[in-house]
Amino acid sequence: MYANLPKRDDLFPHLGSLEHILHSQLPSDRVSALTRELEQLTYHIRGACASLLQLEAVRNELIKTQATSLKPSHSVMLVSEAVDPLSFALDGYLHFVRRGMDGLVLYLRRATKGSKLPASFHHILLRHRTSEHLVSGSTRFSGRIWTQFVQMNGVGVIVKGIEKRRWPELNNKITDITLHYWNNINRRLKGYRDQSNHTAIVSSNCTLLMTSDSRYELRLQLPDDPEERSPSKLRYDPGIPAMTFVVNSLTATIKYANDIVERLIDLNADDPDEARCYSLVLTPIRGAPIRIGGTVSGEPVPYPIDIKQIVNEATKDISGAHE
Repeated sequence: MYANLPKRDDLFPHLGSLEHILHSQLPSDRVSALTRELEQLTYHIRGACASLLQLEAVRNELIKTQATSLKPSHSVMLVSEAVDPLSFALDGYLHFVRRGMDGLVLYLRRATKGSKLPASFHHILLRHRTSEHLVSGSTRFSGRIWTQFVQMNGVGVIVKGIEKRRWPELNNKITDITLHYWNNINRRLKGYRDQSNHTAIVSSNCTLLMTSDSRYELRLQLPDDPEERSPSKLRYDPGIPAMTFVVNSLTATIKYANDIVERLIDLNADDPDEARCYSLVLTPIRGAPIRIGGTVSGEPVPYPIDIKQIVNEATKDISGAHE
């Protein structure tokens, strides 16, 4: 399923050039930390691509298993257990694509001179206007403050800062394309991710249908209002087609990230065209090194997984669970 998963240079043709510039600006003892920090953008956007591939694979599997008796111009509503794998993939996509944007913020911070952009979720919390409402040492938030707390994220806070002119160090073109991306794509992406994380299962029920000319279709929707916080008020009338939204938002997100990368190269390189001819070579093994010595061991493939056995073991002491 993941044979066609795009690599870094497929997604971001000049990201390696920007990384080369950023590495050259640091002393050697800080390069390793920078490498670990910057690998997040590519990782999470590849995760979003993988979730899209998984979503399409599940859609095709449902056609094979659920549509055997379907006739032209007829439809059937699928039971929740059959639809869940679609929702798993959709939730994964929303997570990965939003985390990818947090990864892009790291490049903005590193490549923007005099940057005071938020460094992390914790720092965003401390800098956000709601921080004045938090009592030091208290773990009890009002409903309104908690709602604001869980909605914080790198790009969203940057957008709020742009609107309030808090980030004068950001280049005008960067602010323009960021606001355009936020208003057209990211606001809805963020809303769906927040709903998925804190409100409800974000996708609608799912209908499988066969058109009059014998084509299969699946109807799976996202809410009309991505900013609705009440589970009982989520509406899908008419709803946003999930697969179309995922494809369009992923395309726009990758384009936005590349626009930012290109602008950061222009701002940081003495000769941007020449800089694009160089690229930081990808580290072949991601993550911190592990020490291998003596006999090497691992875990078996395939792993002896028996989900039913796991469930039975976990519930064996519950009276009447397996009667």
